[in-house]
Amino acid sequence: MSNKKNIILIIILILLICGGAAYYYFNSVSKSKSGENITTNNIKKSSEDVKIDSKGNKENIAVELKHSQTSLGILLSSIEITSKAEYPREAEIKLNVRNLTSSDMKNIKLKVDFIDKNGKTLTTVYFPVELIKADEGIEVTSTITHRVIDAHNYIFERVE
Repeated sequence: MSNKKNIILIIILILLICGGAAYYYFNSVSKSKSGENITTNNIKKSSEDVKIDSKGNKENIAVELKHSQTSLGILLSSIEITSKAEYPREAEIKLNVRNLTSSDMKNIKLKVDFIDKNGKTLTTVYFPVELIKADEGIEVTSTITHRVIDAHNYIFERVE
């Protein structure tokens, strides 16, 4: 009778250990295949500037990208950078662009240097704009195949 109780206690102990290990595995931070951290609330974070949802879609949330800059009568603000899980090598960039002058601007080019945390330029993107009416704003969108999702800041200028 004592042997059966010991065996039952050993089995219960083994089940508790296995259950605890499974709980720890599924509820603690572990490494995904891509090397990014997965947290218990299904939001992954590869850096403090990039938020990754449970589907693997990435969104750059750097505060510096929301700051406005002006150049030659153009106000650029609220840059959004996103990357879909299905197309990890592509990033969509949205810019809010406003004409601060009293005349229409036609066929202008906006140059945006995307900068990493170390101050190095990740890439430079040129955004052609056909028309911005006087004192109005538009949204400019571009999809690129460069790893710009990790941008921390930007430098903007209107080029002639």
